[in-house]
Amino acid sequence: MNKSESKYFNTAIKMDEAFISLLQKKDFDYITIKEICSCAGVNRSTFYLHYETTRDLLTEAFDAFTSFRNMFRHLFNPILERFSFPEEERGYILSFYIRGIIGIVTEWLNRDCAEPVEFITGLIMKCILPAGNGGAWNERINSADFE
Repeated sequence: MNKSESKYFNTAIKMDEAFISLLQKKDFDYITIKEICSCAGVNRSTFYLHYETTRDLLTEAFDAFTSFRNMFRHLFNPILERFSFPEEERGYILSFYIRGIIGIVTEWLNRDCAEPVEFITGLIMKCILPAGNGGAWNERINSADFE
């Protein structure tokens, strides 16, 4: 990813965060492009480089969240099941990992993607499966019967 792509995605993230922040305060129908831009610290013309309307932003945010969540459910549920995490805990554990991964990627984008993708991938894997004393996760891994 080059620097201009990084700025483009950083700007999109700022607008997404501004939009979500505004949604917590008021109904969607009352959120304006001007408010989103002000909250995100971007020009109105920048908004139009990414979206045509606020509904486009809402649709994109919803689609991204849904596909991201489904992907992680598909990936993590078999793992959580394999290591005997109770079904009622899985949603919380899944949310923990999703937010952690989003945090790492956001920080990477904020740093203009200075580190190579392989470094970020390795860091995420280190967080998902920590070496040494990783608490309950490692206890479940160590006690699992790998045949």
